[in-house]
Amino acid sequence: HSWAFAQLGAFVEYKAKRAGVAVVHVDPRNTSRQCSECWHTHRTNRVTQARFVCRSCGIVLHADHNGSRNIAHRADAAWQRGAVNRPRTP
Repeated sequence: HSWAFAQLGAFVEYKAKRAGVAVVHVDPRNTSRQCSECWHTHRTNRVTQARFVCRSCGIVLHADHNGSRNIAHRADAAWQRGAVNRPRTP
């Protein structure tokens, strides 16, 4: 099953490069367990499949929303560090 995911990633990169769009790779580890507000990471923060409750600051979010915010924060940090392979546009 990981081959299909790798192939999807290759397709996305190929299409993004053709369109002149940068692709930012981030480490997805703990994005569903880390609070997108205070950065506290713990396995019990993810209460259910759909519910996230931070044990440190108390914020309550939909788990997917929290995870997507963490991915966005990590992508922004990679972009700021210059760790993004920016495509050349003619």
